[in-house]
Amino acid sequence: MPRREDLTQRCAVEGCDGGVYNVANGWCNKHYVRYWRTGSLELKPRPLRGDLSYAGAHGRVRRELGNANLNPCVDCGEPATDWAYDRTDPDESVGFQKGRHRVVYSQWPEFYKPLCHRCHALLDQGAMSASRTHCVRGHALSDESIYTPPGTRRRFCRVCRKEANRRWRIKNGHPDPALNPRRSSTGHKNVARRGKGFRAVITIRGEKFIGPTRATPELAAEDRDAFIARKKKEEGKN
Repeated sequence: MPRREDLTQRCAVEGCDGGVYNVANGWCNKHYVRYWRTGSLELKPRPLRGDLSYAGAHGRVRRELGNANLNPCVDCGEPATDWAYDRTDPDESVGFQKGRHRVVYSQWPEFYKPLCHRCHALLDQGAMSASRTHCVRGHALSDESIYTPPGTRRRFCRVCRKEANRRWRIKNGHPDPALNPRRSSTGHKNVARRGKGFRAVITIRGEKFIGPTRATPELAAEDRDAFIARKKKEEGKN
């Protein structure tokens, strides 16, 4: 039969109310086992591990700080849903979530803050975009070549957007922008579409000219050139 504590006597260690387990020393079971394992009656706190996985680090945060939904989001004030790593740990860890997704995290709870789902996603998007130096097609990302849509923290390559716009225009029957640097939708300056036809629209010295609707942009361009020639002739007489 296993030995039981004698509850009629109290442990000899000051402040302990346990019953005596080891009669020779007058200790309770807790202090007897602690002395047998460590050689001391004093409780020696174990050092915190610094090699936790992503899930282990978040479990430590919940144990130390509680559930995130008990706090408001520090960015927008809405109820928080997650503990989010704030990206300020100089010794941050890199791991994989579910064996596939690369994640960056901290081992220590002081580098986490409560965020709602939307603010957490924006934080991760901004951090991921900031770490990229080239786009997926190899274009260098700099302040001049980056486009950030309003309301987001994502960064897009302006060169890729320009090429995508060029492909769309060619696919939908518009002139190639590379061959039409003035960006005219008809390929002729001051010539606009009018229903199924084309017409010249130009203003010179405050006088606006709107030509008749023509079947082709070339005919509308001839109307434009005729108006320009007439204006130059009138200015020459004056």
